[in-house]
Amino acid sequence: MSFDYITKYYGVPAERGRQVTCYGERGVIVGADGHYLLVVIDGDKSEQERRYHPTDKVAYGDIVDVPALREWKCLLPRDRWDDWDHPAVFTVTASTRSKARYKAFLDLSDVYDLKGKDLTRIRVKAVPRPRQSEAMESMRDVELDSDLPF
Repeated sequence: MSFDYITKYYGVPAERGRQVTCYGERGVIVGADGHYLLVVIDGDKSEQERRYHPTDKVAYGDIVDVPALREWKCLLPRDRWDDWDHPAVFTVTASTRSKARYKAFLDLSDVYDLKGKDLTRIRVKAVPRPRQSEAMESMRDVELDSDLPF
């Protein structure tokens, strides 16, 4: 589901970067997961995304700056590679490398029996951002309408 669906179905102004108050805690919407909003609570050092239903004790505020999040590729510890239930490389979204590693640890804790020392054995690498020139080259391939004045 997307923000468009949540906005139409529930009639709320849900969008990325909107400030909300959920159960008395202030935060910022960073994404959508099905019928739920993903909110990062202000002052939460782990920046863990919490799921809230759009109409359940959620008060919507103004648009604010969204935390600068990046995608990070994570690699399982080497001794877990032979287990095929979970992919060896997966992606998480966080603002820093250490927070990405912690989110990966939390995700993997649901699948594996990990100890605290396993946190340091998870490898994390930032996904490269597309260059501006590559984006412009892809736009050149699009045919322009001859009726446009520019």
